[in-house]
Amino acid sequence: MSDTTTPNIKSSNEKILRSPRTAVDIPNVSLPEFLCTTLENHPDKYLMIAHDNSRSITIKEVLLYGKRFSSALIRRGLKLGDVFCLCSSNNVDFPAAVLGVMNAGATITLGKPMDTKELQYKLEKANAAYLLVERENLEKAREATKNLPKFREILVFEKTEGCPSFTELVEEDDGSAFTGPPKIDPKVTPIVLPFSSGTTGLPKAIIHTHFSFLATILHTMDPTIWKYPRDEIVLGMYPFCHVAGFLFLLIGMAEGLTMINVPSYDSDLFLEVIPRHKVSIVLAAVSVIYFILSDPKARQYDFTSVKEILTSGAPLRREANEEVLVKTFPFLHSVRQLYGLSETLFVSCTEKGKTIPNSVGKLYPSMELKVVDIITGTACDVNESGEFLLRGKQLMKAYLNNPTAFSEAFTPDGWYKTGDYGYYDSEGNIYITDRIKEIIKTGFHQVSPTEIESVLFNHPGIEDAAVIGVPDMALGEVPYGFVVTKLNSHVTPDDIIHFTSDRLAPQKQLKGLEILSQIPRSDFGKLQRNMLKERFQLQSKKFAAKPSA
Repeated sequence: MSDTTTPNIKSSNEKILRSPRTAVDIPNVSLPEFLCTTLENHPDKYLMIAHDNSRSITIKEVLLYGKRFSSALIRRGLKLGDVFCLCSSNNVDFPAAVLGVMNAGATITLGKPMDTKELQYKLEKANAAYLLVERENLEKAREATKNLPKFREILVFEKTEGCPSFTELVEEDDGSAFTGPPKIDPKVTPIVLPFSSGTTGLPKAIIHTHFSFLATILHTMDPTIWKYPRDEIVLGMYPFCHVAGFLFLLIGMAEGLTMINVPSYDSDLFLEVIPRHKVSIVLAAVSVIYFILSDPKARQYDFTSVKEILTSGAPLRREANEEVLVKTFPFLHSVRQLYGLSETLFVSCTEKGKTIPNSVGKLYPSMELKVVDIITGTACDVNESGEFLLRGKQLMKAYLNNPTAFSEAFTPDGWYKTGDYGYYDSEGNIYITDRIKEIIKTGFHQVSPTEIESVLFNHPGIEDAAVIGVPDMALGEVPYGFVVTKLNSHVTPDDIIHFTSDRLAPQKQLKGLEILSQIPRSDFGKLQRNMLKERFQLQSKKFAAKPSA
């Protein structure tokens, strides 16, 4: 049984926060062997059901189709270590395709459906040989794979003239070319190549081994994190081609849970699916949480089946935190946040049944956290803010073909530098407040844009807000704001600046503010400050170019 009552701080000198959760032994097997073994315990259970009930697939069928797909890929020339890219919206066949690719010995990389230039970049950097897409994106896939010398073949999920399909391969192959999972060293052999977010340069291909994924899956199955009765119904709306959604899929497979498959973030579809299938566990991006709170239509649907919401990808804003959601939907047992990065996978989560506003919970089993001052590099104490450094079993093995970047990402004594800024409290709960590169350095002060945004959100006329640092001749940088006002609100920039000036220290005062129709955010709700900085720079150039009167 895991004990999560108190954090384990190694010593007052080192100031290392260790997980209070009990670590488990990681088996010396491949990831597909582990998944197949666990799935075989529940052969007749439905693993995936289409949101419109048009299709469903049992675990027995997933295992059979996975075996046949492996066999077909082996016959087509796939070799151990080949890189296979999955680039598709969520669909019922996705779990079988994943098993088939893994069991054939390939390393998986994930593509976003369907940004042609981004996909081409990832295919080239990952040295991908195969690509599996939906039929509707076939022409874009052909465009993306032009002039890639190591690329071999495009496949599609649905039957398509002139292109091999997953459906035909699993119908026609008898599975005999597949003789069992590949014999590999789990700690050394790559299994997934996700890409970094690209916030500090071009995205980098990250090498995760069978071991790091197994450790993450098994530690997520800790009773305080993710251990649900098998009759729970999970909403599979988080994109499987995003590393967090891919992990959610694998964990659901390992647990033998039934997932309702939703192909995209369609808000009306989201509202309809939950009552239709009596969904009890919702895995959702932060943007979906904001939608639930802001759209009046959400109040018209029956969400009483939902016991828990888990979110990842970006921190919840203060005005949309777990406490707010539980008050809005009192039938919820809890709303919990997972924290992780592509390089580390999941590293913390709020405990089941608990609501801790603005916290991403306690560390996963085996994980260690050190918070260091971003100026001096010295270790911070409880409730002192600094950069998060992480150490544990789930960290990446390397950046693909980029040893320099990998070396720069770690301290000399082996801590991964996350670039995230925050603190932990006396109970071991972790709080992320900013990205270090987004902290505004004004004079001798370091100002959190998130803190200013929280003040802006307290204004009754503001719907959304963002703050960036902009150049200043005297201070280096100063805070500058952007807001979206609520419908029928007539508030002006001067009104808003006056509102914040009474509530912020002098160095945190906004030196300007614009009202926009929309604040740029990613599909997962993450604020895109770089786009706002580009907007400010462009506006500044236009202003500077205007002839004086």
